[in-house]
Amino acid sequence: MWDNFIGQQIRRCNRNLLIWNIAFLFAITTFASMFDYSEGGWSSLLITIPMLLIAGWNLSNWKKRVQDYTRHPICKRLASFGTLEQLIQEIETTILTNPEEKIAGVKVVGPWLFKSTVFGLTCFHVKDIVWVYQKVTSHSVNLIPTGKSFAALLLDRHGYSAEILAGKDKVEALMAHICQQSPWIVAGFSKDLEKMWKSKKAEFIAAVDERRKDFAKATAASAGR
Repeated sequence: MWDNFIGQQIRRCNRNLLIWNIAFLFAITTFASMFDYSEGGWSSLLITIPMLLIAGWNLSNWKKRVQDYTRHPICKRLASFGTLEQLIQEIETTILTNPEEKIAGVKVVGPWLFKSTVFGLTCFHVKDIVWVYQKVTSHSVNLIPTGKSFAALLLDRHGYSAEILAGKDKVEALMAHICQQSPWIVAGFSKDLEKMWKSKKAEFIAAVDERRKDFAKATAASAGR
């Protein structure tokens, strides 16, 4: 079940978590060795003990995820789409039978979007995305404008969201790809949309579902002419 793309990603994340934790423990011991405990250095324990607890918690998570891949956050995310085993097989089949494209650092394969992070994997099924918009952030130093950064905001029917940072053209290309596959989704930002998403999410999703039905009817009617 795990000799596939998802299994590879889980092993990568587990390895990175272990490496990070080893480096973190090394930093803790180095920090602790800098104090002379005979001269009141015991106060450093107020810092080192919480850090050791964090390291222990991370090691516990690493052990659980190595022993049982289904406990990894990647699997918990995939489970929102359906039966985990079926989803993993579907993704593997999609990867093997479809060309891969990279847009804004996102791996695009058929209806799936994947973006690797150090400790995880951002994944979206395009058909489940209900809202996408471009976020523009202006930056300044001492009130002097220094430029802008761009990101594509993706939100799906399961309440999951992600911010994909990239150049303006790449962000627009990713959004165009998503809208091409699912032309019924809501594209663009407004305060009213944001308010509805936060306070009436079920109604927001229902409205997108209605748009999808209308699109399907229009497509069927056009094909029947």
